Formats: sequence, C-alpha cells, structure tokens
Amino acid sequence: MTDEAQKPEEAEAKPFAKLAESIRIGEVDVRNRIVLPAMATGFGSSEGFLTERCIAYYLERARGGVGLIIVEPAAVAPAGRHIANTPLLNDDKFTQMHQRLCEVLHVEGVKLFVQLMHAGRKTSSRLTGMKPVAPSSRADRDFGEKPVALKTEEIAEIVDSFVAAAVRAHQAGYDGVELVASGGFLLHQFLSRDSNRRKDNYGGDLVARARVLTDIVAGIRAAAPTLAVSVRMGPGRKKDYHLPMDELLEVARLSAGAGASCIDVALGAEMLPRTDRVPIASPGQVQRPVEPVVKGAVTVPVIGGGGIFDLRVAEQLVKNGRVDMVALGRPIVTDPQLPTKIFSSRVAALRPCIHCNVCLSRLSDPTMSCPANPMVGREQLFWLARRGAGHHVVVVGAGLAGLWTCMAAAELGYTVELFEEGSILGNLLAVRSRVPGQTDNYALVDYLSRELQTLGVKFHLRRKVTLRDVLDQRPDVVFVTRIGEIQVPEIDGLSNVQTLDPVTVLSGEPTMGDKVVLLGGGLMGAELAYYLAKRGKHVTLLEERSRVASDTHPELRQHIIAALREMDCPVHVGVHDLQVNVYGELTAQHEKRTLRLLVDTVILAGNYETCDNTLRELEGKVKEVHFIGDAYETAELTKLVYQATGILADLADRL
Repeated sequence: MTDEAQKPEEAEAKPFAKLAESIRIGEVDVRNRIVLPAMATGFGSSEGFLTERCIAYYLERARGGVGLIIVEPAAVAPAGRHIANTPLLNDDKFTQMHQRLCEVLHVEGVKLFVQLMHAGRKTSSRLTGMKPVAPSSRADRDFGEKPVALKTEEIAEIVDSFVAAAVRAHQAGYDGVELVASGGFLLHQFLSRDSNRRKDNYGGDLVARARVLTDIVAGIRAAAPTLAVSVRMGPGRKKDYHLPMDELLEVARLSAGAGASCIDVALGAEMLPRTDRVPIASPGQVQRPVEPVVKGAVTVPVIGGGGIFDLRVAEQLVKNGRVDMVALGRPIVTDPQLPTKIFSSRVAALRPCIHCNVCLSRLSDPTMSCPANPMVGREQLFWLARRGAGHHVVVVGAGLAGLWTCMAAAELGYTVELFEEGSILGNLLAVRSRVPGQTDNYALVDYLSRELQTLGVKFHLRRKVTLRDVLDQRPDVVFVTRIGEIQVPEIDGLSNVQTLDPVTVLSGEPTMGDKVVLLGGGLMGAELAYYLAKRGKHVTLLEERSRVASDTHPELRQHIIAALREMDCPVHVGVHDLQVNVYGELTAQHEKRTLRLLVDTVILAGNYETCDNTLRELEGKVKEVHFIGDAYETAELTKLVYQATGILADLADRL
C-alpha cells in the first residue's frame, strides 16, 4: 500500500483530529483549534503593569501546546478597571511588559490576543477613585453604585481609548485583540436595553446601541489593518444585560461587517445556568444553542466554549461545524499540558478539573489559585527541578494537601513517604465526592495516587501512626496534613441518642434512624443534609450562626440553600440552648420560641479540630515539622495546599 493511500486512515486515526487542525483568523495562522480564553489572574500589579509572575503563568500554558492565548482583560482607562489588579493599556508606559510577554511566548509557537475592556458601571469609585460611567445612570445590581451617564463627547473619547489601546497591543507584538461586549461590561451595557436607556445616536434601535462597538472595530481596522479583532458577545441573562437571540445575531453581523476577524461566543459565567457555576452541578451537560446559530450568521470564525470538560464534546463541536475553535479555560488552568497530552494520545494522563470554581470565585484573595494545580501563579518556583535531592520528607495524612505535598516533594527530588491511618486516599475531599455533584473530586484523588506511585512515593496505609513510626524514617521534614478529632459540643442529654460525625457518614453507610438532626450549618453540614435527604432521611439542619453555608462562595451557598429547599429540608439558624431528653426529643431556642424535634441520630457537622496535634512531640526532634491540617470547603483546602507546597518550594535553601 502506498503512503498516499495510507494518509486518509492516518488522519482518521489521529486523536482529536479536528481540534488539532490549524485555522486562520484574519491574517493570523493558529496551529490548532484550542483557545485559552481571557481569565483575570490577579497576577498584575496594582498600578496596572503585567508582572513576571503573569508572564510565567502564560508561558507555562504556551509550552503546553495551546493554539491561541487570549491574555486577561486590560482596561483601556483607569476608570474602567474591574478588580484591583486589572492590567492597563491606556498609556505607553504599560506596553513594555506586554512586549516582553509576546517575545517570550511567541517562541513557543502560540498566537496571542489581548482582551480590551472597560468595566463601565461594573466597578466602584472605591476601587478606581472615580465615579463609574455607563450609557445611562442606572446602577449595576452587583456593585450598586449609581454611575454617571456618558456624554456624547465622552463616548467618542472611549472609542478612541479602545483604538489607542489596540495600537499599543499591536506595537507590543500581539497578533490580535479581543473586545469584551459581554459579561455586563461597558460595551455590553450599550448593547442591552436593560442598561441602555439613551435616546440619542447611541440608544434606541440595535444599530444605534451597537454603534460604540462597531465604531471601535472600524477604528482598529483602520489604525492597524493586519491586527486580528475578535468580539466577545453573549445573550446575558433576562433582566441582566439581556440580548434576545435575533439581536445577538445582528450584533455578530454588524461586528463582522465593521471588520471583526472572529466572534467569541460567551457561554461563560454570565451565560451558563447558575447550576453549572457551582460544584453541585453536573458539568459538561450544558445545552449549547447559541454558538451554531451565530456561526450560521457570519462568515468569520466562531470561538465557543464555557462549561466544556469532556474533550470529546469539544472535538464534536468542531467536527460538526458548530464552532471553529473551542475555549477551554478551567481545564487548561488545571493542566497546562492539555493540548500536548490529547494530541499524543495521553488523555488518561490529564489532570482533572474538579469544577470547584476556586479559580473564578475569589473572595478574600484577588489572585487566581487552583486546588488541582498548586503551581498556578507560582510556575517560576517549580521550574527549578530537583532542588530537594538528598533530603527526606514524611507526610502524615493523605488529604489533598498531603497528596500534593507528596507530589511536589517528589517532583522536586525529595525522597517521600506517606502515612495514612485509613485505607482511602483523599480524606475529606474523597468523602465529599459522595455528595451529589462532587463525584469529580475523586478523579483528582485517583490522578494524584497514580502519579505518586509513578514518582516512587512510598505508602504506609491502614496503620495508626506513632511518633516512633515517623522518627524511624529519619526525616528532614515532616508535614502533618490531617484533621484532628471531632469536637463534641456540651449538650445536656446528647448521649440519649446516636451521634455520628460527617466523615463516618460519608465514608460508608452507617446504620442510623430516619429522623436526623445535623448540628452545624457550614458547607459540610449543608451538603451532608442534602446528601441524607436524597436518601430518604427526614433531616433538620440547625446552625447557631445567622447564615447557612457562610464559609463558601455566594453562588454555591445560594445553590445549596435552593437544593435544601427543594428537598423540603428544614433549616433553622440562630439556635442555642440545645438539650436532648431521655425520649430522644431535642429542644432548642430559636427566635424566642422553643423548637421540639424527635431525633434518632444527631450528626455533629463542622466541629473537627483543624489539624491533628497528636504528633506535636515531633517538634525539636526533626529539622522541621509543619502542621497543615485538612479542610472540607474547597477554597480553604486550596489555601492549605498552597501553604504546604509553598514551604516545599524554598525548603532546600534551609536544609
């Protein structure tokens, strides 16, 4: 058989063949159909400059083989910054670091766009020092500050600021820019009747509402003819920057007519059903009616994505002509090597995203982090290979922080041993995987256990760990990464009923009665109440604080409350003075009245000691010992993972 005769079969056999195909966007040739979409990292400086940390983050993903990187949003004016560390491109002084990013990343063969944005009313004077501006003086429901309605001449200045920023991007070496006309930002505010009540040339019919966007596209096309221009747009939500489908399609046509090189359809946080934005949902099941309709309305390439975690779905979207390119944000944050792995038939080696949204829902820390990849934002620390060679690390506790400590230590060249009293790796993360919507947690545990075996980490499972066990290994450093004992509250008569702890409940199927009271309404208690209600138990959740699930991000909190309501699970907050009589009746004071509940089983939720202190005697007997602990809530767990792996990154300098 000739080589020519074999080629069709070889093409057919190539894994993810459609995703691997090259594509042309305007004058830009892109090596494959995978896009890293713009996601705010928070790694820039408060003054608006990109940083070396930022460049290292993108370089790691460029090395992983992605075709196009759309660098995080850069504001075209200081008043348009959305978060504290939003980069700026309103002045030539910001161009140098963008130029460095382009020079470093282009060597890897990736094409680069930068996203240009103005937050409009989706910001605050507290953040920017200036009053927010918008098409009309109506406040954003999240930020709440009434903006100043833009004057006609001010709109022209904003158009000019977008064009000037695009020219700077072109001079810095970017292959293209992307204009954000989604997410509720300024250009989206002009497009939607919900936020644009103007009666001049920039309000009213759709052509007028789209005029700012089309003027910017045309201005960039005139000022930088070879620069690709992407427009990101989406239908938004009803009563929240909504665009009906017919208007969305017309905006796509108007944008392409003005000179846009491609359309990026926003099926991200502002468009997906709320159930897809929180871990309790089943990812990968999102209906995608918008992208193929947009693709049918324009002749330029269409980027689609958001909520895609099954790469077979991504391949089919391109193969079936529904999109031209697929944006994979969270999966590539988790595993920068994703494109290289799937194109070389190593899908089984992918590090799984657990859909926790820690990378997106950053409340206390503005910088991006990821429990499935603690190197995010610290890529430079881990590029120094085998710094720990010759040193011995012992890890006690196989929770996520413990597993990642082992992984990072082994990759840095340490000899590593892991002790775990139980038989299941993952601890709280593993037991949480039994909660509906959390099953993907165990995929990460499984991935880490396989990697640790490959790296030669020695496991000691199913054994009570003593001080002598640890000292016999002659470790240089010990990490204790497990929770302590359950804290039993002082409740009169508690011994009159069966009491269990959450780990026991989620680890198996202990015998319990039908009438269950959960004491503790943090995320652990709330999810456990949902878990038991789904199994037919009559569950009541009691919380002494004023809110349920106050230890997690607002969207997950809202969703778990709705899920409990759907299961008719009573929730009482602000309870106190609990007692249980000999007949199994629990009483509690609640809103100046007495609750009375007949109880078979009481589950003590959320009352674990944060760390196992039984090995405190190690202090002074080894060079270093670190008590890290374990956590149930993913953002808190991520902090522990980062703490432990951060210690490892510079440990060799101290040993």
